[in-house]
Amino acid sequence: MKPRFVQRILGPVDKFSFDARVLHMGIVIFIGILGVSIIGNHLIDYNTSFTLWFGGIILLATASYLASRFFSLSVLAKVVFVSCVLCTLLICWFIFAGHDGATPYYIITGTLLVWFLARKWAIALTIGLVGSYVFLVFFETQRPDLVIPYPNEEIKFWDTAMAQMLVFMTFIFSNWLIRSQFEQTTKRNDEHYKEIKAQRDQLEKMKRELEKNQLALEKRNNELMVSNDQKSRLFSIISHDLRSPLSGIQNSMRLLKMNALDKAESDKIFSLLDQDLTLTMGMLENLLSWSIMQIQGCSIKPEMLNVRNTLQETLQLVESYASNKNIQVECNIDHEMHVNADSESLKLIVRNLTMNAVKFSHPDSIISLLGSHEVEYTEIRIADKGKGMSADQVDNLFEGDAVPSLGTNNEYGTGLGLKLCKAYIEKHDGHILCESSEGEGTVFRVRFPN
Repeated sequence: MKPRFVQRILGPVDKFSFDARVLHMGIVIFIGILGVSIIGNHLIDYNTSFTLWFGGIILLATASYLASRFFSLSVLAKVVFVSCVLCTLLICWFIFAGHDGATPYYIITGTLLVWFLARKWAIALTIGLVGSYVFLVFFETQRPDLVIPYPNEEIKFWDTAMAQMLVFMTFIFSNWLIRSQFEQTTKRNDEHYKEIKAQRDQLEKMKRELEKNQLALEKRNNELMVSNDQKSRLFSIISHDLRSPLSGIQNSMRLLKMNALDKAESDKIFSLLDQDLTLTMGMLENLLSWSIMQIQGCSIKPEMLNVRNTLQETLQLVESYASNKNIQVECNIDHEMHVNADSESLKLIVRNLTMNAVKFSHPDSIISLLGSHEVEYTEIRIADKGKGMSADQVDNLFEGDAVPSLGTNNEYGTGLGLKLCKAYIEKHDGHILCESSEGEGTVFRVRFPN
C-alpha cells in the first residue's frame, strides 16, 4: 500500500488534523478486522446466521468514516465508532463461547483502537472496554446458559487461531499505519520547518539590508550635515571676501570720478583694481563651478588636447595678474604635448594652481609650467619659489574644509580652488601631488592617465 493511497484513505495532511486522520485509521482497521472475521466464520461454517448483524455494524462504521472524512462530523463519527466497537464485542462474547472463545482476543485488539482516538475519546473507549470485559465475565458466571458454546474442538481451534491471527495482523498493520502517518507528518513538519527557515533567512537578509541602508542613510545624513556646514562657512567666507574688494573698487571708482588723484595715483589704483577684479572673477568662476558640481555632479568629456593651445587664454589671464607683482610666468610645456582631458576642467585646474602660485610667490620671482609624457600618465607641473608650506599643511591640504589664506601681498582667497582641482582631477582618474618646503616654494604635479 503506497503512501498516496494511505493519504486518500486518511485525508490530506493540510485539510485534516492529526486526531481526525488517526480516527480514520482506527475505523478502517476495525472494518477490516470485522470483514475478515465474517469471511473466516463462513469458511469454517460457524455462526453465519449473525452475518447481517456484523454487516450492519460495518455499515454504521463506514457511515462514521464518511461523516468524518467528507462532512467534518468528527464528534458524531467518534460516538458511532465507539458504539460499534462495544456492540461488536458484546455480540461476539455471547455467540463465540464467551471467555473460552475468541472474544478476549478481540477485546485485546480493541485496545489498539485507543491509539486512534483523541485523549478524552480514548479514555472513554478504555473505560468501556474494561467495563464491558468485567461485566461480561461477571454476567457469564451468573448466566452461563446465555453463552453459546463451540459445537466441537475443531471449530474452537480454528476460531481461536483466526482471532489470534487477526490480533497479530492488526498489530502489524496498526504499526505500519502509525509509522506511515508519522513519516508523513515528519515530512510535512520538515517542509514547514524549511519554509520557516527560508522565511527567517529572508527576514534576516532584509534586516541586514535595512541595517545597511540605515547605516548608509546615517552616513549620507552626516555627509550632508558636514556639506551644509561647509557650504555655510564657505558662503560666509565668500560674502566677506567679496565685500572687501567690491568696496575697494567702489571707493576707487568714486575717487576717479571726482578727479581727486594725479596720474601716478590713478595708475596705481587702476593696477589695484585690475588685481582685485582678477581675483574676484576667479573666485566667482570657482564658486560657479562648485555650484554646478554640487547640483549636476562633476561632468567631463575627455578628448585629446594640445596643452599649450588649450591653456593659451588662461595663461594670458594669469600673466596679466602676475604682472602686478612683477612675477614672470614661464610656460616650458612642449608645443606638441597632448593630454587626454576635458578642456574646461584643464583650464580650471591650471588657472587655480597658477593663480595660487602667483598669490603665494614673492614679487620679482618666477613661476614655471612644465610637462612630461610618461608611459602611464601625462604630467603638468606648476612650480614657484614662494613662501611654501610646512609638512603638516601639505598633508592636510586637500582634506577637510576649504581654508582661506592670504598671499604675500595680503591677497585674499577661499581655498575653494584646490578642492575643485582635486575633484576634477579625480573625475579623470588622475592624481594631484604637492611638494613644498617653507621658504623654498611649492610644486604641484597634475597627472592625467593616458
